[in-house]
Amino acid sequence: MIVPEPRLAFTVGVLSVLAALAYAYSAAAAPFAVLVLLLLALALVLDALRATRRPAPFSVEVPGKAAWLKDVPAELALICTPAFPGPAMTLRVGIPWPAHIALAEEFLSVRSGGDGERIRVHWPVTPRKRGRFLLDTIFADAPSPWGLWRVRHRLNAHCDVHVHPNLGDARHQSAAMFLHRTGAGSRVVRQVGRGREFEQLREYLPGDSFEDIFWKGTARRGKPVTKTYQLEQVQEVYTIIDTSRLSTRDFGAGSDAAREDTYLEHFVSTALLLSAVAGRQHDRFGLATFSSKVNVFLRAGAGRGHFNACRNALTETVATHANPDFEELFIYLRQVLRRRALLVFFTSLDDPMLAEQFCANIHLLSRKHLVVVCLLTPANARPMFSGTPADALEDIYGQLGGHLQWQQLRELQGNLSRQGVSAFLLQKEQLCNDVIEHYLNIKKRQLL
Repeated sequence: MIVPEPRLAFTVGVLSVLAALAYAYSAAAAPFAVLVLLLLALALVLDALRATRRPAPFSVEVPGKAAWLKDVPAELALICTPAFPGPAMTLRVGIPWPAHIALAEEFLSVRSGGDGERIRVHWPVTPRKRGRFLLDTIFADAPSPWGLWRVRHRLNAHCDVHVHPNLGDARHQSAAMFLHRTGAGSRVVRQVGRGREFEQLREYLPGDSFEDIFWKGTARRGKPVTKTYQLEQVQEVYTIIDTSRLSTRDFGAGSDAAREDTYLEHFVSTALLLSAVAGRQHDRFGLATFSSKVNVFLRAGAGRGHFNACRNALTETVATHANPDFEELFIYLRQVLRRRALLVFFTSLDDPMLAEQFCANIHLLSRKHLVVVCLLTPANARPMFSGTPADALEDIYGQLGGHLQWQQLRELQGNLSRQGVSAFLLQKEQLCNDVIEHYLNIKKRQLL
């Protein structure tokens, strides 16, 4: 594809005006004016043919993989290499970016030195959405040999871009959880609760609880034997994220239409931060996402490599418009999780039918595992007379509906509590802090 340069318009305009003036001044100059215009047309055609028939005068290379953070300015490194020696020229590079990538400039201009030297430039961008996409096409144009046209070339590229969740704000809110503490000034602190990890068998002593007697060993030995336990040093923590239709809801607080402020975005950021905190506490952390079926399951592990695997899985997590199937999820987790673990659910249960399905089947997990349900409170769900006073009749009905929704969630908390499940109604501004605080409290009390 070729497009005219400003030099072409200027040249054609000047010569056409001169030819018209010469013809108006003297009719005898008409053949000369026509000859000039024909030569100009021939030059345009020859320059276009020379430009379109030769290969691209340069190549553009991009990195094979780029890792960025959401809402954090980043750069894409480009390397432009002339295909053959030639005069200095100005290259223009364009990339068909997704709509959620904010650009400082639409095109990138590169000035080559004409000596065949590779030129490295950086394209500033700001990703506004978490996810993964592929850059496989680059459009670049260069001037024709005589500079009358610009020839656009389509170049192949391969750059796998990962836009990871941005934990900057969450880390700032939960900075105390990320402090590197040393042993200076440490002291012995009493731990609440007792460990439940089996250590060894010993003979029964007066005062031992009947619950700790190992009856099979007692029958074999002919005398009472007691089991002793130790504090669990390494525990398993699973974050389970709901990606169904209720997670697609938007809070609508952002002014930028390209930015997302959905339930799922808050779930992803909090789950990733909780995994980082669990790693600091020397626990093993895992991940599961689900909608109408289990989409992703990563068994609990530790280390930087496992954290990166969880982050990559969360980066590619997208919400669907399907209803969640809690029964299938609970059956799957019951089969794959053999060891007692902490299961942290990030879901929405303000739909009465979904809440009923959750309560009816949660016993499949709560009998063996410690289950915590984190619920984002809807924006209008609050007790009556706790918000802004109503100014109109519509506001009264809106506050009444919000009170009924809040009351329903409180009743759900009670139903889950009777089944040994802890449910918390959390605000999006304090979601990270509250979830981490609950996790550390569970660690302190040795509830696992």
